[in-house]
Amino acid sequence: MVISEISMGSENSASEEFVELYNNSINPIDASEWSLYYKSATGISWTKKASVPINTVVQPHNFLLISTISGTDVHLTSGMAQTGGVIQLRSASAVAIDTIGWGTADLSIGKPAVAAQAGESLYRQYDENTQTMVDSDDNLSDYYITAQMTPKGIPAPEVIDPQSTISYPLISVSELYPNPSGEQSESTDEFIELYNPNDFDVDLNGWLLKDASDKTYIIKNKTLPAKSYIAFMSAETHISLNNTGDTVRLVSPSGQLMDESADYGESKEGLSWSVVGDSWNWTVTPSPSAVNSAIYVENIVKPVGETASSTTAKKAIKKASVTTPKTSKAASKLVSSAKAAPANSQGSDTNTSAQSTLANIWPWLLIVLGIGTIGYGIYEYRPEITTFYYRLKDKFSASN
Repeated sequence: MVISEISMGSENSASEEFVELYNNSINPIDASEWSLYYKSATGISWTKKASVPINTVVQPHNFLLISTISGTDVHLTSGMAQTGGVIQLRSASAVAIDTIGWGTADLSIGKPAVAAQAGESLYRQYDENTQTMVDSDDNLSDYYITAQMTPKGIPAPEVIDPQSTISYPLISVSELYPNPSGEQSESTDEFIELYNPNDFDVDLNGWLLKDASDKTYIIKNKTLPAKSYIAFMSAETHISLNNTGDTVRLVSPSGQLMDESADYGESKEGLSWSVVGDSWNWTVTPSPSAVNSAIYVENIVKPVGETASSTTAKKAIKKASVTTPKTSKAASKLVSSAKAAPANSQGSDTNTSAQSTLANIWPWLLIVLGIGTIGYGIYEYRPEITTFYYRLKDKFSASN
């Protein structure tokens, strides 16, 4: 038995809820005294929402409808949140038979399914060939949103063909902000930015952002306009980018890897890791949901190819393959539209010449100072020198 469809409210009333069960086997299933339990997205306590009566047997490939609306198989107590929650089907002996978590739920089989809105339902993929519901042990992959709710009926068929892939438009990861400046907080001000290079808007509902540790954020109710950017703040995603290096992957609702950032290595406080031209670089000014800054720290990661895509369309923004950038201090000079000019060789020659000239002047300067000192002494002691001269002259005259 599996949970095949669930609705948290109709367009008419939020209390018009239902949970549909499906016998996914070829044998009858006795569901007597089975129960449905619910807990909020991050709650710790469970609430019983429904009890299946005794002598309730579900035939192979048949449904059991549990609803707040009268006249259904089993009565359901309303109160399931649209934004996130968990429903668990338990046997009479309290063994968990099936579980679905959606939206912001902290409990699910695999990843939580995308949250449905009022008037929509989450339905499990159905294989018409085998008459079975798809059960891959991953709520995100197994359940899809439909606006055509079908309680106690086969959902709109989604035949699984392993040879086919769903085509999604190109969306790219364009900027990461892993290490906010001092006055900012990593828990709220980090961000991951996406870019839509297409000429049409793209519905991002159900797309996923994943970091290198596989921490996942499911995008809900977001549309990215053509040629535009959108930033997802850490306060919303709860993805904390590592300061020692990280990558971000963009994954389609069907699990296809659509794009992946280059690893930035050691982060730089207050700078963002951005696509500038044909490569990933550290930019001086973070630009969430806007065109990336043109002032960047040069040549951190060179473009060596394009990341994998689920389409053959050429990227509007080319990126490097995933590499670990060098953190050499030599790469930390700031540039804008032109690179920094090389050192002036003429200036270097001038400095050398000046040093040589100074070296030659010093001996002559000492000689001049010595002559000046001697001249001053002669001037100061001229009477004594004159007397000494005449005495010496008289002495030589007397001896002759």
